[in-house]
Amino acid sequence: DGFYGWTDNAPYDGIISAASAPYIPPNWITQLKEGGVVVAPLEKDGREFMVRAVKRGDKLEYNWLYGVRFVPFVGAIRDQE
Repeated sequence: DGFYGWTDNAPYDGIISAASAPYIPPNWITQLKEGGVVVAPLEKDGREFMVRAVKRGDKLEYNWLYGVRFVPFVGAIRDQE
């Protein structure tokens, strides 16, 4: 399940998701290097948007780019809603 990331090779410079999710999983943030980038489609207000987020400390700075349509991320992330 991609929700948990992949700790074996962390930390990563970047993570890309090919499925839409309601939020970026916390494990992905932990597994990113400082200044690392996540590019992912995120759900907001019933729509999906491509997001570029940069890790600063223990948080992400989000840049909401444009509307998109992707298959939904399934598994543990849906159990956390």
